[in-house]
Amino acid sequence: MLSDVVRGLIGVIRGDETEMYWAALAIKFADIGRLTLKQKVQKVPAKVKRLSMLLLFCFLLLYLVVLSVEIINSLGAVMGG
Repeated sequence: MLSDVVRGLIGVIRGDETEMYWAALAIKFADIGRLTLKQKVQKVPAKVKRLSMLLLFCFLLLYLVVLSVEIINSLGAVMGG
């Protein structure tokens, strides 16, 4: 990538018309950036899936505990009262 930039700057110093070169280079760099982001994103889902499942189980456990406590308290009120 650096060599492409240097090649373009040399063209500017020489006085060449480099507008199309810089436009093409910007598109090329944007494509490279998108590819590197896609590669990083592909590595993340396995970690995210594991952690999101763990979080889901924690919420379900919390929900079940609260529900159980409320059921036991309501049964105690009905039986004792």
